[in-house]
Amino acid sequence: MGSKPSKPKNHISGTGLQTIIDISSDLFLRIDPDGTINYANEATQKLLGRKSTDVIGLNITDISRDFDPKGKGYEEQSIIFLTPQDEERQLEVRWGDFNNNPDVKGTIVRARNASRRRELEQEQKYGRDLFAAAFQANNAMCSITDIESGKFLDVNEAWVNTLGHSREEAIGQSSLDLKIWDTPETRNMVIATMKAEGRLQNFEAEINTKSGETLIVSINGVTISVGGLQHTYFSSTNITEERKNAASLQESEARLRQAQKMDAVGQLTGGIAHDFNNLLSVILGNTELMDADSEHADQISAISRAAIRGAELTQNLLAFSRTQALKTDSFRLDEQLQPMLAILPRTLGEEISVETQTVPDLWDCHADQGQAENVLLNLAINARDAMPSGGVLKVVYANKTDTDGEFITMTISDTGTGMSDTVLERALEPFYTTKDVGEGTGLGLSMVYGFVEQSGGKLDIQSEFGAGTSVVISLPRAKA
Repeated sequence: MGSKPSKPKNHISGTGLQTIIDISSDLFLRIDPDGTINYANEATQKLLGRKSTDVIGLNITDISRDFDPKGKGYEEQSIIFLTPQDEERQLEVRWGDFNNNPDVKGTIVRARNASRRRELEQEQKYGRDLFAAAFQANNAMCSITDIESGKFLDVNEAWVNTLGHSREEAIGQSSLDLKIWDTPETRNMVIATMKAEGRLQNFEAEINTKSGETLIVSINGVTISVGGLQHTYFSSTNITEERKNAASLQESEARLRQAQKMDAVGQLTGGIAHDFNNLLSVILGNTELMDADSEHADQISAISRAAIRGAELTQNLLAFSRTQALKTDSFRLDEQLQPMLAILPRTLGEEISVETQTVPDLWDCHADQGQAENVLLNLAINARDAMPSGGVLKVVYANKTDTDGEFITMTISDTGTGMSDTVLERALEPFYTTKDVGEGTGLGLSMVYGFVEQSGGKLDIQSEFGAGTSVVISLPRAKA
């Protein structure tokens, strides 16, 4: 039997990785027990400035001053190698003893450029520092959480300043622990979307600050994978003021449309009321000239009563159109209306209780006393009709100052059926009523609106279907 052929010295034999080692950017050497190099790959040219053929046959001490093949080669060490010009090159080196392996026979050395590793580490550190700086400098509220537990891994300065929790308080806690979400269901919806779609875009939600303030935020998020773990990155913007301003603008536009509509209806109503009043004056004047003792006395009396009732309706129309003559004076509203409040229980019935509340230093208002009494009576009757099974009518007086000036407010509230949004929108329109035919003229609230507007005040109606109604009347404070 022939002898086994010898393997070339410029190869690492039996590894099955020869091609990969030959072209590797890492330096590979094989050295004999006496330190003689019997294999070197092409990386010697790049890392040491030596051809591989020039390195083979040299002793390891010829190209490195501090390499010790008996050291702990399994731990990467920083070792100085030399170029032909004796320039030092610091390489990161590992090695292993394969002298007992007949296919390899020797110590295998692998070395790589330490400066490149440091460059990579510096690049990675720069990337981390750059992200951290951008993360902290972002004006939006930014946070990184574990997608499963929801625990915060980091939060930025804007998050801390807006929500009031310190970074130390947040990290390791979940948003549920900190009671940030308005409802747990909202958080569940956010996480479900992130898991299903991998991102969240312009999701609006209410969240709570540490002090208990509720904010409206727009949330954007994306899932990120680091070290095989799934995390979520959130960037949220506080849009509370924006939403409040939008709601205020919508409310102002609605009030403007209502005012324009009421003004147009008021002008039309006022013109009709004046003409109708003139016709009624002619009818009443002629009935007074008729003989009260004639055989048609009953018919004449019926005509007269109908004309008087018509005149009363025209007065309500004129009040709505803000063209009635007001006899304004300065008076304390609660004292002026007290006699009316005293007799209201008899008017409203035993099933309805009347409560009043005032302040000792209530300002004097400037308005028509008689019309103020009519307003209270109209609203009390409306409240009675809204509480067929009984309830509570409450009248509350207060002083109020706002951007428009100083006012005395009278809030008349009931515990009745309330109004739907559709009914509330039309409540001030003349002749609009939800009562059966013959049970109401639809002019009660219209007259109240006209009186308040003509007095330079404000009218606000708050109602919820099934939960009662509150009418807030603001009359201007009398000048001293």
